[in-house]
Amino acid sequence: MNPIFTKIIDKADAATAAPDDYINPDDGLKYCGKCRIANEAFYPADLQAQGFTKHPVMCKCAAERREREEAERREYERMSYMTMLRREAFHHMPAALWRFESAAVTTPQLAKAKGYAQNWDEYKKVGIGLLLFGDVGTKKLVKRKEFEQFISEKLVI
Repeated sequence: MNPIFTKIIDKADAATAAPDDYINPDDGLKYCGKCRIANEAFYPADLQAQGFTKHPVMCKCAAERREREEAERREYERMSYMTMLRREAFHHMPAALWRFESAAVTTPQLAKAKGYAQNWDEYKKVGIGLLLFGDVGTKKLVKRKEFEQFISEKLVI
């Protein structure tokens, strides 16, 4: 391999290496200082004949960190999508902010509606519905919107 290219790669490796990383004298590979797993691997013999010797690999702690960051990114995208859906569904309506947790008063009826929403999957399978009834001004629409918000958060991937 070109010596200039090798020096560039070595400098890049040195700049990205963690302080605890080390080179194992037995095999010459760089190892992670945290999980003690190799951060490099050897190419197959046919590629080594062409001047390629080592390539980077992900150690256990780096793989876990990457998976955690991916999960955080997916959750952020899901919440962004939920926000967009709410904005479209509840355009210029106060219903966009209705939640069971933000209810001013928790009544037995509201507690039942919340329990129904929390166990939505089971109730849906057996075909149990929820009927809201009452006089004008008894917050039927508010309870329905709270239920829809709760279920929509569970259903969006």
